[in-house]
Amino acid sequence: MKLERDTWKRRYQAAERENETLKGQLEQQEHTLFTQRQQIIKRDDLLLQKDALLRQDAKRKKRFMDSFSSSHSDSDDPTASRV
Repeated sequence: MKLERDTWKRRYQAAERENETLKGQLEQQEHTLFTQRQQIIKRDDLLLQKDALLRQDAKRKKRFMDSFSSSHSDSDDPTASRV
């Protein structure tokens, strides 16, 4: 009877150790996932900022080019008087 009890006790202790090991691994994986999510959020924010800057630059370039096209149309007008 004592031998059977000791056997079950050892099995229980082994299962407890395995359970603690798995809990530790789970916590490490959760921490890794949390860190990865934070990195993804930061990258997404950077991409949004980059896209906004690119849109601003495209608008600025368009205005710049429009200013040239409007100045050329005035100088190409044959009816405009030259000073």
